[in-house]
Amino acid sequence: MFDDNIVTYDKLYHIKSNESIDEVFALIEKVLISKYKTSSINIVLTILEAIRYNYRSINIYIDLLKRIITKYPIPSLPKEQVETAKYNGLILSTNPEEICLIDRSLYEQEENEIMEIIAYDQIDKFKEYTCTTTKNRVFSFDIPYFKRVTLLEGCAYFGSVNIFMFLFPNSYKAPETFECAIMGGNTDIINECLKHDMFYYHIVQTSIECHNNQFLEYVLEMELVNIREYWFMFQPIFTSTNLKALFLMYNKYKEGIAPCFAEFPQLNDIIKNKIIDFTSNIELFLEKAIHHNNFEMVNFFIDYYKENNSLSDSILEDNLFLALFFNRSEIAKFLVSLGAKLNDDIVLNDEFIDAVRKLNEEIAKLLISIGADVNLEIDDYHSYLHKAVLDNDSKRVALLVKLGANINSKDEDRNTPLHLAIMERNYNIVDLLISHGADLEAKGENGLTPLQLAEAYIASDIVQLLISKGTNVDAK
Repeated sequence: MFDDNIVTYDKLYHIKSNESIDEVFALIEKVLISKYKTSSINIVLTILEAIRYNYRSINIYIDLLKRIITKYPIPSLPKEQVETAKYNGLILSTNPEEICLIDRSLYEQEENEIMEIIAYDQIDKFKEYTCTTTKNRVFSFDIPYFKRVTLLEGCAYFGSVNIFMFLFPNSYKAPETFECAIMGGNTDIINECLKHDMFYYHIVQTSIECHNNQFLEYVLEMELVNIREYWFMFQPIFTSTNLKALFLMYNKYKEGIAPCFAEFPQLNDIIKNKIIDFTSNIELFLEKAIHHNNFEMVNFFIDYYKENNSLSDSILEDNLFLALFFNRSEIAKFLVSLGAKLNDDIVLNDEFIDAVRKLNEEIAKLLISIGADVNLEIDDYHSYLHKAVLDNDSKRVALLVKLGANINSKDEDRNTPLHLAIMERNYNIVDLLISHGADLEAKGENGLTPLQLAEAYIASDIVQLLISKGTNVDAK
């Protein structure tokens, strides 16, 4: 069951640098896109994750990214992923023609040369390098998307067994070397590390992340780790879409691993058909489904509660809080439609503040619909709108105004948001507030109108703006 899914993801993580791009792309289309309805953005994110563990195949990964985005366009990419890619020398874009590697050869020539020697296990060239190079000799190098590694770690990462065996006897046996060996997947290197007692529990997490399921199977069979004690190591199952690892661990620890099935939409039928038991731990199953935005399973578990007359207000409230915490708008709206509320006003308004901070208009509106106060006071002096103005956060100001915040509310000093924007000399926010109906004649601290305040602050551009918007220049 799910063998095709497992094979495809394993292929993505272990692509060879000389592999046929046509065959790999055809496999992605047939299995992930057509059969399992995996979105193109999720496939792109998987490829970016796979690059971390298999940088030698970077060029084929770039070709895959270009093909996927060309045929299955993506409106936008997560900003964090774009910035991380650029930091690691990869220009990532929704325009496939712009995707490319940054040429760093002029800056890291010596490191690039030694990395290539190690990546392709060129033992003779490496021996020549170590024998003849004395000045500016390279002892470590950067593997983009991964980290800076020693020469031995680099050999383990690339599975370069000949150079590894040459260096290993006289090298420090660091645990990080074993971690790299798990990524490289060379059995001889892994066995050498095991012989020298370099195993530690974090290695199991790495094996899941990089889809080295052969080693994971060995660990579980030999009981090298108590998975009941180190359950937190299995979090990468979802981010790496490693179903093989999930099934392996489920066979060893059914009650602890079973809730993880709710993380994967492709496994929904297993739960629905009661192939695994969810009834004894439905709370955790539901939490996993919410966390990973598996709406179908959320609906299924809620229906189960209804059928058994056990859907209480507290269950709805607890899971609404989870949906808000994980930023799951669709699930949150669904729970609210069933009557879910946050009965603690402090929690409700804190969630509203967080939604506005994240500029999540959908969630913010939802929270207002169940009682959040758009004009809530942040402290004894200011409303949230006042605070946004003082923070010079024009996007937050715009959202609060759109949500219905009182644009002419006054703080303890009788200043409106417009007064505060003038004090901050923030022309854009002043213009924004005026365009949404801010009172141009409101008197703030010391009875000053916005125009008088702008003149006092010698903000000539704002003075001109206020006059152009029709403020009373003769006001006293």
